[in-house]
Amino acid sequence: MMATRWQPFTLQFIITQAKSGRAIQSKRFTMQVSLLSRVIHSHGYLPGSWHEMGDGIQQDNSTAMRWYIAAARQGSLLASNRLALVYSFGQLGVVPDHELAQQYLELGQRGTTP
Repeated sequence: MMATRWQPFTLQFIITQAKSGRAIQSKRFTMQVSLLSRVIHSHGYLPGSWHEMGDGIQQDNSTAMRWYIAAARQGSLLASNRLALVYSFGQLGVVPDHELAQQYLELGQRGTTP
């Protein structure tokens, strides 16, 4: 028996199924939707890190902070954890705020933000 190659569901397929109201009962589908959700939620983290490091663009701490905060509001654990570090150590030009850092750390672990 020849092994079949695992094929991911396309985003268009997922959207079409969601709009039609038809349920997809598949472990593979559930895993892909979960992964897609994580990618979407971490989306703002990457531009934040690019601006923080000046990776291919002008280094700008205030723009990095705006991206991190926006990503954290969308549920990005990476952004929430980065903000916890930023506020803990007073990085990126912010005044250290240990209470806010703790809130980002705790709430980020639950996928919400202060």
